[in-house]
Amino acid sequence: MRTLRIGLHSFVLAVGCLVSILVGFGFYHLLRVTWPVDQLVVQAPIAVVALILGFTSWYQVISRPALAHLRLVGWGEISAVYLLSLLWTPLIFLPLHFLTQGYLSSVDNLLAILYFQIPTNFIAILTAVSLLRQPELASA
Repeated sequence: MRTLRIGLHSFVLAVGCLVSILVGFGFYHLLRVTWPVDQLVVQAPIAVVALILGFTSWYQVISRPALAHLRLVGWGEISAVYLLSLLWTPLIFLPLHFLTQGYLSSVDNLLAILYFQIPTNFIAILTAVSLLRQPELASA
């Protein structure tokens, strides 16, 4: 069950990261039609908020009594989810980018996502588990 929990949460976090980046880009695209705005100034904060809200919402759904066995147990699992999510992202992004754009993405794109992911995934995980007050983490 531990492996399933770690794999599931890390995959959801990685997909959430990519989706939040796209949501931020969508906001940037909408705003640039009417105002001259810098892409990072708009996209990054929107993506951060979208990922934190999205992962926290996901964690709240799986925290219901029927799915409570999917909650993370201990700081070891939280750390594993964080690290594995960093590995999932290029495995998801590269084929997806190739299928939609017709060419392999550059290393710069992967590094930009990684630089976004490192702090944001950490904040998203800690926000989700702290807002839902997990007593099992206090004893772990």
